[in-house]
Amino acid sequence: MVAVWVAALVLGSVASGETKAAVGTQGDYHRVWHVVVFAATVVVVGWCLAPVARAWQAAVAAFLLGMLCELLQRLIYIPVVEWADVRDDAAGAAAGWLVLALWRRWRVGQPEAIAL
Repeated sequence: MVAVWVAALVLGSVASGETKAAVGTQGDYHRVWHVVVFAATVVVVGWCLAPVARAWQAAVAAFLLGMLCELLQRLIYIPVVEWADVRDDAAGAAAGWLVLALWRRWRVGQPEAIAL
C-alpha cells in the first residue's frame, strides 16, 4: 500500500501541467492539494509502517518525499524550485504528524511525544 501511494504521488507530482489541470490539481486548490496529499501521506506511511515508524519519522519521510518531487520537477521541466509548494508540503506533513500522533495516543495506545 505504501509503495502504491508513494508511486502515485511521485508520478502525479512530475506529471505535465496539462495532466495536472485535467485532474484538477492546478488552479485555485493547488495549495490545498499539497497540504491534503502530504498529510495523507504521513497517515498512510505511519499506519502501514506502525510497528517500525513513529509519527515524526513518517512526517519527515513525507516531507523529504515532497522535496524529492519538487527537485524532480525542477530537473524535468520547471526552471526553478517552487518553494511555496515545499512550504505547503511541510504544512501537510506537520498536519499529518499531528493527526497520526493524536490517533496513536488516544485510540491505539501507542503514546507519541507531542512537543510543539
